[in-house]
Amino acid sequence: MYFSRSEPSEFVSFQSKLKRFLASTMDEVRLDSAGECTRTILKVADLQDLEMLREGVWKREASGVISYSGQRDHTAHTLNNWLLGWYLYTYSSEVKKNFGEKIRARKWNKRKFDFDIYFGHVWQFTSLLHDVGYLFEGSLSTMDPAVQSAQAMIGARILDDYFQTRLWTETSLASTHDQHVLFKKLDLEPPRLPSDQPSLARIAFYLRELGELKDLGTWVYPKTTTRASKKPPFPTDAFDLWELHYQSFGQRAAAERIRNVESAFHHYVNFGQPGLGIRILDHAVCSGLTLLKISTFFYTMMAKLNAPRNKKSTSPILRRALQRKTMFDYDPQFWWTGIVWATASTAIHNLQQTNGNWCEGVNPPPLSIEEDPLGYLGVLIDCVQEWDRYFVFSKPERLPIQGSDVSLGRDNNRIVINLGDMNRTRAEKIRVELDRALVGWTKIIELLP
Repeated sequence: MYFSRSEPSEFVSFQSKLKRFLASTMDEVRLDSAGECTRTILKVADLQDLEMLREGVWKREASGVISYSGQRDHTAHTLNNWLLGWYLYTYSSEVKKNFGEKIRARKWNKRKFDFDIYFGHVWQFTSLLHDVGYLFEGSLSTMDPAVQSAQAMIGARILDDYFQTRLWTETSLASTHDQHVLFKKLDLEPPRLPSDQPSLARIAFYLRELGELKDLGTWVYPKTTTRASKKPPFPTDAFDLWELHYQSFGQRAAAERIRNVESAFHHYVNFGQPGLGIRILDHAVCSGLTLLKISTFFYTMMAKLNAPRNKKSTSPILRRALQRKTMFDYDPQFWWTGIVWATASTAIHNLQQTNGNWCEGVNPPPLSIEEDPLGYLGVLIDCVQEWDRYFVFSKPERLPIQGSDVSLGRDNNRIVINLGDMNRTRAEKIRVELDRALVGWTKIIELLP
């Protein structure tokens, strides 16, 4: 695995936790083990503070504070996604080839770290963190005159709490005095919720607003001016940034798809999800927006600390903040080429599985691996990973698939996933879902029975 170069004792400990997770036969043990494994994995990329978001989703599911009656576990599911993604990346030449092409197109310098590690870092976002948007799960009837959803507000408040408190305790800047000095010297202010009770639409706009990114743009392109390099400035809007990212690396179809995601996202908020009569915040888009908002704010702060006007500052508070920057390799090129890519791919995964038009006039074609291998792998595995996922609300008529009934192997260059004879109907339904969502998935996996 890509983090095997870490402290050997930590890796041995992780292996023990992972074995416990895979051998678990009770949901409580499985979920506890999944949390321990995930914290270890996220720590590799200094993302362990984002476990707060995963815990928020788990608490909502464990307590039943969920509107959707068919809600299933996402704590163990996302770790299984991470594992299965690594398996496909390792053993499918089709997957590895397409990832290599897209990483090379981003002109990634392999001397920083190799393509396998690059994949490992972006895959954390698209697997372990791809469902944190369930924090915003909640709905309003299209006939309801209200604009606020109490359940969607849970996510908004958790994210606001992250920016106002958790981020600063994690970066050793818990002193409110130190924060005040830092914000003033850097001309920086953490995002704040627009009001005590913002509407669904207001939450959507809060999530997509990234703030001014001039310093971050200079950090990404340090030796050229915008005019001389012909590099457009980074926009302050998440959807605009995602589109610019895909366009910059020759992925024009993906750029068009992200605009379709934007259209459907706001249609669901303002007019409702087609055929269901409810207004919602799509959880996948919220996941992508949340992860991009957090990452971009942090890299913006690092960019400001890195600016010449602050880099040689004698301020003890700035020096302490800079010390954290030197403890980890926060690479602005990875933010632009990797994190922005990963969050866009995350935002796509649920809508891409939609049956029928995403909304009026929006019906994108199935996704190909050549268009966006990261988004493709995320959708493929999200559809297939069905085992060991308990239902939040009891469903006697539909029992979950047990991991003990599932087998995984390889046949030539395809990954073979056998869900077991008892799950033929579910396997056929997954095939239909994959045919609808993806082009050429049968070249990569064979789904049995």
